Amino acid sequence: FALEYPDEHITAVEGSYNKVAMYATEVITSLVFKTSKGKTSPTFGPNLFGVVNGTKFVFEDEGKKIVGFHGRSANAIDALGVYIVQDSLTTSSPLYKLEAKGGTEGRVWDDGAYDGVKTRRIGQDDSRITYLEFEYEKSGKSETRPHGVKGEKLSECVIDFPDEYVKSVEATYDKPSLFRNTVIISLKLETSKGRTSIFGYEVGKKFVLKQNDHRIVGFHGKEGEAIDALGAYFA
Repeated sequence: FALEYPDEHITAVEGSYNKVAMYATEVITSLVFKTSKGKTSPTFGPNLFGVVNGTKFVFEDEGKKIVGFHGRSANAIDALGVYIVQDSLTTSSPLYKLEAKGGTEGRVWDDGAYDGVKTRRIGQDDSRITYLEFEYEKSGKSETRPHGVKGEKLSECVIDFPDEYVKSVEATYDKPSLFRNTVIISLKLETSKGRTSIFGYEVGKKFVLKQNDHRIVGFHGKEGEAIDALGAYFA
């Protein structure tokens, strides 16, 4: 499991520990690593049936990065700890993470927080928002994060970054006929320059992602064949 250093770093480590056969002490039985680019490593250490046993633990501190490890070892890894420092690439303003709204199905995705959003590409079909692609900027570098399936129609909106930012997102969600999941049906995005972009059909339950006097600097949510849920980071 390789990182794209220095543009990517470890943000979290999840693991478990237990007493296993042939060892007199408890040892680490599984490890999973998560990165600043939203990648998750394979689970290292499950048994042959893919089941992880033992007491679980997590090392994670939002807005910070893991820069080193310590622990105890013998014939196995008996214990593990981490060194965490402030992520200097994280936007300097306080971050607010608004929970994802919409359906409960789909795979979780999390783009994290950036300096701002530069471009949005939205895909849709006759009844759903099927695709979201965001181009972000962080420390002068552009990063693109795609989610979902492009669908029948693809639209693009360019933000005049850094002089313009995404101010709010208004959306609706519902369960379309012929589909089993509740998904995002429509999106309405408003910028700091008063520009508004509307996608999809405004039916279903409505929610708004907005923090007064703050800008959207990243998105997270759930995806499958469409966009199941959407949340945002504000700074």
